[in-house]
Amino acid sequence: MAVPEPTMSDSEKQMMDILEEWSTLFTENVEFQRLICKGCRVGVALEFVGKHLTRRHGVKKVMASKVEKHIRARHWSWEDCLELKPEDGKGAQEGLDVFDGIRCKFCREFSSRSVVEVEEHRRLMGHGEMKGCLIELVRLQSWVGRDGKRPD
Repeated sequence: MAVPEPTMSDSEKQMMDILEEWSTLFTENVEFQRLICKGCRVGVALEFVGKHLTRRHGVKKVMASKVEKHIRARHWSWEDCLELKPEDGKGAQEGLDVFDGIRCKFCREFSSRSVVEVEEHRRLMGHGEMKGCLIELVRLQSWVGRDGKRPD
């Protein structure tokens, strides 16, 4: 004898429709396990979907949390890892903005849109005196932030 599948109430169906609608705000970048917000053109790690929706799109915290849980359930195998990003020189990732930026010429690992941040990095890491030009121009994508705060 077959067990009947549970049916959703009208309010549960309505909530699922709302969650699905909010989910369409993002496209998936499977390779780097990030969502890309279509409206902001930034990469969003799964663990920050709720905060992104609240801060950038004015979604109430309760709804943003529900949307985040809904999206995380669909991407349960993804790692919540901010370190997954393209290596330097790899082509632009679809859906992300590209910015002019600078990089520490000594280690070639720290990049920013802020000269002050790169100079602070150089000082904190002990890369030595500022002799000549220790920064170089690079192109950056908005994996983490759009307003010049740590785009990678």
